[in-house]
Amino acid sequence: MSETINEPEPEVHSCDIPELRLSRYLYIGKEYLNYQSGNWFAHNYYEVNKVPSIIELAMSKKKHEYVVELIQKAFQSNLVPNPETLVFALAVCVKQDKCESLRTKAYNLVSYICAKPQHFFLFIKFVSELSKTELKKSGGWGHGLKNAVCKWYTKTNSLDLAEKVTQYRGKYGWTHKDIIKLSHIRPTTAVGFNFILKYIMYGLETAKKEASCQTKNKVPTFTCVQSILEYIEDVEAFKHCEDEHCAAALIEKQKLQLEHVPSHLIKSEEVWNSLIPLMDLSTLLNNLQRIHNMKMLKPNSLTVAKIIDEITNEENIKKAKIHPIAVLIALRNYESSGRPLSYEKRKVREEAKKPLPPPPKPNQTIVEALNKMLNLSWANVNNSTKRYMITINVSKSMLENKTWHNGNINPVEAGCIIALSLSRSSPSVVIATYNNNTVQEVDIPKTATLPDVMKLLVEAQHGNVRLSSPITWAMSQKREIDVFINVVEQIDPKVEPQESYNSRNAIEDYRNEMSISNAKLINCAMCSPKVPRHKHEDPNILTTCGFDIGVPMVIEAFVESLF
Repeated sequence: MSETINEPEPEVHSCDIPELRLSRYLYIGKEYLNYQSGNWFAHNYYEVNKVPSIIELAMSKKKHEYVVELIQKAFQSNLVPNPETLVFALAVCVKQDKCESLRTKAYNLVSYICAKPQHFFLFIKFVSELSKTELKKSGGWGHGLKNAVCKWYTKTNSLDLAEKVTQYRGKYGWTHKDIIKLSHIRPTTAVGFNFILKYIMYGLETAKKEASCQTKNKVPTFTCVQSILEYIEDVEAFKHCEDEHCAAALIEKQKLQLEHVPSHLIKSEEVWNSLIPLMDLSTLLNNLQRIHNMKMLKPNSLTVAKIIDEITNEENIKKAKIHPIAVLIALRNYESSGRPLSYEKRKVREEAKKPLPPPPKPNQTIVEALNKMLNLSWANVNNSTKRYMITINVSKSMLENKTWHNGNINPVEAGCIIALSLSRSSPSVVIATYNNNTVQEVDIPKTATLPDVMKLLVEAQHGNVRLSSPITWAMSQKREIDVFINVVEQIDPKVEPQESYNSRNAIEDYRNEMSISNAKLINCAMCSPKVPRHKHEDPNILTTCGFDIGVPMVIEAFVESLF
């Protein structure tokens, strides 16, 4: 099945509150309640017609100020799985021509939302594309955009700016030099900024000559340039360095990152040994298989020791706020020799008839360390006061099939990790399996591990799935539940919507019967890339498709009524 899924825009918007629809887009990439795992660039989420709420709000004199407030609130929540939605929404705000006040506020927010250089480049890419297509009338590089770009460069601490411009020299088809040329940024009274500006535009030697002239003229503020000059000289030396030991020493001296490493040093074990202690844990997990494929994770190697030190350090794990689901995904991918190939890559591989040799078998010491990291990461799950009921389909196909987007994890395992996350964070969690027209509650100890939960669920009674069963069971048992979560293989469009008493009917009856007016329902279709949308939308029912690190973030944000 292809990774690219182009869904037709629904004809009916059951929710006509534009600020609510915008919040949904920011968190789940759609204005209706369906989260889809995977590459959102491939799914064409970043188009103006996917977020009409911004234009609607811009046209409202009473509501246009909500737009930047919602973007800022979503950014501060740290629960947006794909920050690109925030960047795109900001780009639409600055290119729309319905409200000048909104445009001004959005420009002022650029240096805050797009503080990371990769997000800044993405913002420029989006703005450029919007100028050429959907929002042609709003023009190109006007004063507002130029001022926002100038603010991004000039308001950043000079040494931080030096790190940003050397770490990301360009991205998404744009370079700092391109952007500075188009925005006509001029030298300022800040000597450090002027030095970096010269470096970007004309190179290090020209910047050094300029600095030398200022020294001769006894410019008193030149001392602030010395640390910047030393940093950039070291970065330039690192770029052209052929000696692995010298390169490693420069990494440690200036705390350089993976993005600084030139291609001729990327396979150096010495370089990676210096990088690993400086990498954030998410980046390290994402590059674990890459390091392994370069045959650096041999038994008793220094690289193995350094990785284990990082991924089993309780303080590091807590500081990085790594979610257990992120660790599980990394663990299963490593055990399976990497992430499964996408449909497009598999097709190319098959047509070429030149399969790559399999990577070395996983290092069991690393596997054990990742399991330890998984157990330590439970402390990073945010506490919740909500009462949950999670019901997991434990059928044969759920155990044999793989989740959409994460092909090394089966749906039952995905459901178990969600259930464990909830049980560690909430004082009241009911875990159950489907058993024909009812459910079977399973007693899970708070200290249970993932294998323990898997074993208990598989041994429990289970039968045919009916999404309304957990709700009707809770109603009959008078159990007070704030959030119901169904973990199933897929939602059959021919069965669920046409059932005489489906989950939507059940949750409405439950709210009335138990006097819990905002009881929520989350249906997790683990093996489905998409599900049909209901014409009559319930604002407290969310559907997720597939499984990735965004799923727990989206669930938490939805439960907290952030969208």
